[in-house]
Amino acid sequence: MLWLLAGSALLLTTLVPPHTELLGWTPVFWLLGAPLVVLLALEPALPRLFLARCRPRRHAPHSLVWH
Repeated sequence: MLWLLAGSALLLTTLVPPHTELLGWTPVFWLLGAPLVVLLALEPALPRLFLARCRPRRHAPHSLVWH
């Protein structure tokens, strides 16, 4: 995860350009693509867990609760 965050920071601050004449799109792959592939290989359920956290949760209406 640290590798992905550091790579994103380097690309966003333009310290490393995403595309060069000599390397092509290699910096983007090694700074974003490769860490994502490794992360998904180690934790395949991670996207499903992330989407479950982002979805709004439905709560029971207060009128159905008996006092």
